[in-house]
Amino acid sequence: MAGPLTIHGPSSSDYDEPKDPILMTDWNHRSNFQIFQQELEGKPPVMDSILLNGQGSYAGGAREGYKYNTTFTRGKKYLLRLINTSVDTTFVFAIDHHNITVMTTDFVPIHPYTTDHVTVGIGQRYHVVVEASPRTDSGDPDPSEAFWIRTIPATDCSKFQRGGIPDERQGIIYYRAGSSEYPSTPRANFSIACSDEPFNQLQPIVPWNVPKPTDPTNDTLFHVGVDTPLSGQGRPLPNDSFARWAIGPKPMYLNFSDPTLLNLKNTKWNPDYAVIPKDYPKDSWIYMVIYTNASSVPPSARQTVPGAHPIHLHGHDFALLQQSARGFDPSLLNPKYDNPPRRDVVLLPATGFIAIAFKADNPGSWLLHCHIALHASSGLAMQILERQEDAAKMLTPTRLQPVRGGCQKWDQWFSNPDNLWAKNVSIFQDDSGI
Repeated sequence: MAGPLTIHGPSSSDYDEPKDPILMTDWNHRSNFQIFQQELEGKPPVMDSILLNGQGSYAGGAREGYKYNTTFTRGKKYLLRLINTSVDTTFVFAIDHHNITVMTTDFVPIHPYTTDHVTVGIGQRYHVVVEASPRTDSGDPDPSEAFWIRTIPATDCSKFQRGGIPDERQGIIYYRAGSSEYPSTPRANFSIACSDEPFNQLQPIVPWNVPKPTDPTNDTLFHVGVDTPLSGQGRPLPNDSFARWAIGPKPMYLNFSDPTLLNLKNTKWNPDYAVIPKDYPKDSWIYMVIYTNASSVPPSARQTVPGAHPIHLHGHDFALLQQSARGFDPSLLNPKYDNPPRRDVVLLPATGFIAIAFKADNPGSWLLHCHIALHASSGLAMQILERQEDAAKMLTPTRLQPVRGGCQKWDQWFSNPDNLWAKNVSIFQDDSGI
């Protein structure tokens, strides 16, 4: 069960009427326990279905049947809230013969721009305005009464079963209430490449001017790849040899009973917690360069595996200073400091890098992770421990009591063998804990 939490905020483009949020997602007919085991074995699972607000079809299945639909009145402007809740798929969203005006990225209002499609990465949210004035490819008004809504899996950012990708035509815009006919409109000619919306188009209304760091690569480089455990250090069992995704010093593997926030007096951390201390002064800036491939960084034991990753930071919006499909080299750094794009999920290119920055104005332990669910479960995550001393002062024993209570309830449940999947089970947690 999934549903949106609608937050009403500032808009940078006029509209007449909001529509209900639109959730686009992939779907799998097997349990997550099955597909995560495949992931650990180095056999990335494939997805079966595409859903639009819970309705959809699967690869090789019937393409007819009920489709998500909504009705427009000609001449009106409609607000659509687009959300990608997928496990593994970046989608290209489009409505045949309609333009789309993009006005927010991850709740950050931007100077509006108009396009005929929007690429929505996993975890990303876009507010767009669609004017109900459809036009044919030649620019003439289109009198048709039904138009396809398309959710197209982006090339190289999706994997589906053999038998074909499910029908991309997952929804319908009607101009006549009560209609049930299928549209006959064609897809426009646009790219379905795996990439974010154009960097230069994402210009926030409220500007940030990010100060230049003295050394943009000092203690800020993070390599996304796959780690193979040393002998006796596997997970979930010490002798397991499952390779796991990582971004921090090690693949993340948490203890549900011992969260970071209950240990803010620590001076050392369990490496499995992938804690990255950032004890910067209040309102100073934290800079990070995250890469999948590099040409002049000292080699490590981590295996480079080409593949795009939607990177999400909790607790902050970040400034996207640079996004490049080229392998990282310090000589390639060309950050935009004057009002760069701002959001909280960004697509790390398959063979490239991103440079981000955020202000140290929110003490706490903030997760940074890949939004591909199986990668996060594998361990592709780390904790940015921001201003640890200030966080410890803020999070008093009284404020932390609900956390301790939750841990106690978990321990009580876990200590009862009747609650586990089998008697005398030797392992319980197989994933990272997030």
